[in-house]
Amino acid sequence: MRPRMREQVIFYVFKPAGPNGRALELGENNTMSACMDCGGSECICRLIREMDTLTRLRQPRRLQIDPRFETDGVQIIKTSNREAIPANEPTMLFRARDRHALAMLRYYRELCAADGCTDYQMAGIDERILAFGRFTIEHPERMKQPGITRGK
Repeated sequence: MRPRMREQVIFYVFKPAGPNGRALELGENNTMSACMDCGGSECICRLIREMDTLTRLRQPRRLQIDPRFETDGVQIIKTSNREAIPANEPTMLFRARDRHALAMLRYYRELCAADGCTDYQMAGIDERILAFGRFTIEHPERMKQPGITRGK
């Protein structure tokens, strides 16, 4: 027998779920409705936390770093061929708010051009230069000297 709930829309079963090891019912959008059997909502709070944890563990968060790289929650992946960057290969991330990053990208572009890099590489650098430049114009208040926050 299930506990009676004030709102009965979505139904999740975890064993044990709730103080009596019973299935709990949650309202739409995981609203906090009290269990009619025990009178409290602690069992529902615990269930929501467990569901959130299980969802996060099952589905790693994908984060786009730039057009060529993303993270799968564990490692950095090259988007074109799905190849992971080896854990022992050093990497570095420059943020658009770094007031020296745009100048560094422009210099890097000069080096790539002098080296005869492919059109693919040059187009990628040009895209990043445009994106960083746009950020500096649209968000001047967010520009910072690198390291000024000392990691905080």
